[in-house]
Amino acid sequence: LPNEQCLRKFVCDVPEDNTELAQFSDCIDAMDCHMMASMTTGASSQSEVALFNHQMIPHHQNAVNMAKALLNTGKVICDDLTGEDDMCVLEQILREIINNQNFQIQTMKGINDLLGYPETDDCAVTVNPANRTRRRRASKKAKSIMEMIENAPKVRGSNKQ
Repeated sequence: LPNEQCLRKFVCDVPEDNTELAQFSDCIDAMDCHMMASMTTGASSQSEVALFNHQMIPHHQNAVNMAKALLNTGKVICDDLTGEDDMCVLEQILREIINNQNFQIQTMKGINDLLGYPETDDCAVTVNPANRTRRRRASKKAKSIMEMIENAPKVRGSNKQ
């Protein structure tokens, strides 16, 4: 950071006196910026499948990186991965994210390769400098979008409610 394709910060309200949290949030900021820049993709393959994969690969890679970063902090302490206490459950989730999403990344890359789509389809999108400081307004909008998604009609055939 800075990167003209990113907001200045993705994590807000980090206490200045919490050095470890500040360092971790800086790391999250860098990962989120990389994901955001990687997810500005073109549609030059003229394929919904290619566009989906080009968007999801960096999204999944960010989840893997975030899971690894949290594990590397040493804050998730679990003596027995079969345990059911909160930290052991969290470590299980983190390891599942790393393993499952890495597998899915490789699968999506393989699909792109088999179908003749390029590995990436990057395009540069510059964030308007005036919008870079409006993070809170953007997060309110994101929250309302998430509420719309949560309240949207469920996909036919889904057993989730």
